[in-house]
Amino acid sequence: MLSYFIHIKKLIMNTYNISKDLLNKIFIGIINSDSIKNSANKDNISDILLKGLPEHSIEHILHLILTEEHYEPLAIGDHFKVKPINYHASKHYETDALCDMGLCDEQGNIFGYVVRDGSWSFTDCNPLYRDLKVKLYYHDASMELVEFEQDVNPMELTKINKLDIPYFCKELLEESTTNQLTLEFE
Repeated sequence: MLSYFIHIKKLIMNTYNISKDLLNKIFIGIINSDSIKNSANKDNISDILLKGLPEHSIEHILHLILTEEHYEPLAIGDHFKVKPINYHASKHYETDALCDMGLCDEQGNIFGYVVRDGSWSFTDCNPLYRDLKVKLYYHDASMELVEFEQDVNPMELTKINKLDIPYFCKELLEESTTNQLTLEFE
């Protein structure tokens, strides 16, 4: 067995170790033998995948193999929901206040949007890069909306529409109520 391990993330995003031999078996299992002209090449194809792909790509592939939900990659500007980052509560926001403002959902997820991927490239955005630079919606001491920049694993994010965020629905409702014309008949 190889002496080093590759980290994979389980659906709940805890980190586990799995040997490269086991990963090789998983990749061999997903490669369709019927599409390979010479089945002896199956092991070589698996080796290329394991040696040629960055570790985060292997993690993402395994996550996508094991998850039951459809994953939709996010582009720059797309909104998402994500489980809160443990050490951010009380330090960057108060959970009750955030929820009262409509910046968390009934499952306790918080919201944000994608700024770019975490690579050094400012021209292309790889939605499946190791991490995405995002802005999370928090609040300040005056209970005003603030954006907090954070690097997040894209597999942790669930794409949503901006109007799925209660805060922005309230804002829209308030606008439409303010702009209504009241007619009085005598």
